[in-house]
Amino acid sequence: MLKIKEEFKELKEKYPKANSKIAWSIFFIEDNTRANPLRNMSKEDRIKEVKKTYYDIDVEEHKDLLRAYARLCLTREQTMYKIQQEKMDEITSYLRDLGLEEEVEFNKTMKIFGNLEKFWKGISYAYSKMVESDSKLETRGGIKESYREKRSR
Repeated sequence: MLKIKEEFKELKEKYPKANSKIAWSIFFIEDNTRANPLRNMSKEDRIKEVKKTYYDIDVEEHKDLLRAYARLCLTREQTMYKIQQEKMDEITSYLRDLGLEEEVEFNKTMKIFGNLEKFWKGISYAYSKMVESDSKLETRGGIKESYREKRSR
């Protein structure tokens, strides 16, 4: 599917032997849909996992392809959910590093906690919109999905 996209055409030309592994690595790192078995991990953890178990991708060298993946392959709803999920991971990492002993850090922590409800509502809304848009996709040949297929989404 990515062969027709300009950014990925260049990948095939530049890395004739490793282009498939690089493209799959990008999928594993960037895709948050149900098709990705690593979707429940943070982006940092996905990168580590891909490098350790699949292919030692140079993330810095392929950062343009990583950015292009969401724009080229994900729906708007999937992209919005992905962005919010990644921001929540960043906030979680930041909170983990904050201490409560100093007043400044304590105040930062309390301010973040005060806004978490809004953030969770936003993620929940983006997720429901993503699921809703995925359920509106037409099946091949216009056939109807079975109850079990709809339920497994």
